[in-house]
Amino acid sequence: EFLMGEVEIARNNRAQARKYYELAVKASPDNVLFTLAFARTCLDEKDYETTGRLVEGLLDKNPKLHRGYELLAMTFQASEEVVKEEQVYQRWLETFPNNVIATNNYAYFLIKQNRPREALKYMQDLKNSVGDTPTYKFYLSQLLDTEGWVYFKIADYAKSRELLEKA
Repeated sequence: EFLMGEVEIARNNRAQARKYYELAVKASPDNVLFTLAFARTCLDEKDYETTGRLVEGLLDKNPKLHRGYELLAMTFQASEEVVKEEQVYQRWLETFPNNVIATNNYAYFLIKQNRPREALKYMQDLKNSVGDTPTYKFYLSQLLDTEGWVYFKIADYAKSRELLEKA
């Protein structure tokens, strides 16, 4: 069933893929890959309740599942549940301090909440702690983009422009 779901995703038929992924999860309920695929198709179809239930279940079993936090944050963002979205970012960062993706996404969240100074602190702390790592360098363009928006929001337009041009 899982492979048929993958075929349907390739055909851009998410509704049919969801059915196959659901069957795969029923056949192998402990399979993380199957559950994530099913949850993602639920999210794509705006079934936020099912997505949240599936991903929370995964995180209960495996709190070190990066993709789970990311998918759950996306779910709460899409459903406009700001408090829950922030709680997910905080849990993610408690579990994985200085995670590049989590920090960048949380900083962007803070910018959208009109809290750019908090976002700047997260971005600076990240740069100071892991700025020389391959992971940081891999995501540098995205990080510079986020940091550029931070400076834009605090009205440091010269710094913002410099960072956004580098991004």
